[in-house]
Amino acid sequence: VKQIYLQVAKSMKEYEDKKYNQWREETEQILPLLLKNTLLTVIRVGAATSVNPETSEQSSVTEEPVTTKKSAHYIVNFSPVL
Repeated sequence: VKQIYLQVAKSMKEYEDKKYNQWREETEQILPLLLKNTLLTVIRVGAATSVNPETSEQSSVTEEPVTTKKSAHYIVNFSPVL
């Protein structure tokens, strides 16, 4: 029984290490691109927003500068995959 327990524990540890290494490799590839994006995006009240269906990211359709604090809203701009 002890030997079976040790075999299962070893295979679980190998699986955990494999999954972690896969995650790490994928993250190291996309992280430099994600770090270049701004974290907060300013949108105007009443402005139309578009949603990228592939990443579920919202972006403001209008490119007009925000003139007052009352007319500005912020959305978080990061990949939902993270």
